[in-house]
Amino acid sequence: MVFVVISLVYYTHKKDFHKYDSRIFGELLSQYPMVVRLSPDAQKILLKTRYASDFEITVYDKAKERKINSIRSEDTQLSLTWSPSSDRILYQSSPSGNRNYGLYLWDIDSSKPHFLNVPISHTAAPPIRWSPDGTKFLYFVGDGNRGELTVIYLKGSLVQNIYAIGHVFPNSDFVWSPDGKAVAYVSAMEHGNVKIITSVSGTHSVRTYEIMNRGEIKDISWSPDGRSLILSVRGQFDEHNQIRILEFNPLKNELIAHLDSTDIFNPRWLHDSERFIFFTNFNGVNQIDLGSTSSPQIQSITNDESVKEFLDLWPTGDGCFYLKRGFVELPKIVSLQISSNPSEKAIYPDQPIKPFGQTSPEFVTLEASDGIEIPCYLWKSDRMLNTKPSAIINIHGGPHLQETPAWDAGIQSLVASGIDILTLNYRGSKNSGATFESCSAIQIQVKDVLAAREYLKNCLRIPDDRIYLLGSSYGTRLASYAFVAAPNAFGGLVLLSTVSSPDLPDFSLKKARIKIAFHGRHDNASDPAVTLRELKRLFGEDFRWYVFDDEGHFFQRTKNWAIIYTNIIEALKDNHL
Repeated sequence: MVFVVISLVYYTHKKDFHKYDSRIFGELLSQYPMVVRLSPDAQKILLKTRYASDFEITVYDKAKERKINSIRSEDTQLSLTWSPSSDRILYQSSPSGNRNYGLYLWDIDSSKPHFLNVPISHTAAPPIRWSPDGTKFLYFVGDGNRGELTVIYLKGSLVQNIYAIGHVFPNSDFVWSPDGKAVAYVSAMEHGNVKIITSVSGTHSVRTYEIMNRGEIKDISWSPDGRSLILSVRGQFDEHNQIRILEFNPLKNELIAHLDSTDIFNPRWLHDSERFIFFTNFNGVNQIDLGSTSSPQIQSITNDESVKEFLDLWPTGDGCFYLKRGFVELPKIVSLQISSNPSEKAIYPDQPIKPFGQTSPEFVTLEASDGIEIPCYLWKSDRMLNTKPSAIINIHGGPHLQETPAWDAGIQSLVASGIDILTLNYRGSKNSGATFESCSAIQIQVKDVLAAREYLKNCLRIPDDRIYLLGSSYGTRLASYAFVAAPNAFGGLVLLSTVSSPDLPDFSLKKARIKIAFHGRHDNASDPAVTLRELKRLFGEDFRWYVFDDEGHFFQRTKNWAIIYTNIIEALKDNHL
């Protein structure tokens, strides 16, 4: 055994963990360049490529079928947002993933972006919203818990002025009026009210409209004629979101769309200010529906199984573009005509691109010990590759996130190595109803993990010592608690960006045969030195601890993911000898 000490970081492994399997590395790289955005004029495609250690964004002219320009950066580009004129892109980036996000403006004819002198934000989740005339934009400054909405005024490529609107609810939307003279947003204190500020600098007025008392507003869309808003809202006692309309003159607040069995979100007005589209979510699969203020009827205009992300309306306003992520193909931009006979076509790439791994998942519903149904997706490996089957229970972070069945290079790499993957949307995950999402006690979530283990053992005939837990962020805590609850039920666990589990007793994980933890040097959610002490307390000395010097809490670099998957596969193979 080799023991290496580097400052506070050590690892125990018979091989150098900085090395990775070239096949896995090649598989991860083969999915790029990947389409991410379409310009407002629908003529330019924004592509993104993740290389071994850096990142490139490329603007591609769709009509002329040629590259316009590209820029490459050591740090990943997030929140990529086209200007209304389709010639500039705003994005956020943080050094080595430390979540101190700077803001950049890239004129697509330029060889490098402009760094904008604006306050640092600690999240890239809220949107960036350009004003219709492209002279200013809305920017959230804060973190996942609280923050302030600001208006950034530009003069060319320089910041001319910054005006703070007020503290906003970070899980809600904010939008410009069609004429750019007002902003609709949700304050940090009143999640069920929408505020309209009618001037965003100097003298201004703010009006507050109660949409739903004790409710929570998520999405906002301003009608093209400027006379109303539609909003996705979930009431205090509602299981799922509904869509309501707020008309200004005369004042009216009414329910216009809801479904009993699923969340509906991201409503968007069409050009006539009467019809609107919205998205639904069924176990991570999205559909697009059409509604109207003049009729309670809802029309489904897509019916395929895929993960869909709204991009933009057509310039004419009677169609939309969305990003489609399939189960066994790479993402593509789809153009959807919205009419009595809806039709769609892929516009980039115009032919499906089949990646290296094409194992399609199946939806599985598990029953926890208390009778609650838990949604999961299962990727089955080719058992001919491995005479002794093994499986990983993948436990996401959050906890208010949702795993989807969209194609994923990492999952396909593990499956191609003979490992079954069960991705668990445990209680606390979103889009399964308010009751499900609000049930976030870790003792209850552990029951969901144990239900996944029972399914793998009893239905897929996988032995206990060949079932492993893979947790990320909050999921590391849940994986650790589940292992302690049933130490003989699992072969081991792998932890990515470990967060503290202070209630667990010392050496509580020492029985695990596979014990691996990966961490980012710049993780400001869980300091590496503190995390190392915590893991030594739980594991003792017998575990593998790897620190990436160029990562934060969320790992971004392809070479590091290749290291992670290589070490997981090798560790499981060693454990099976």
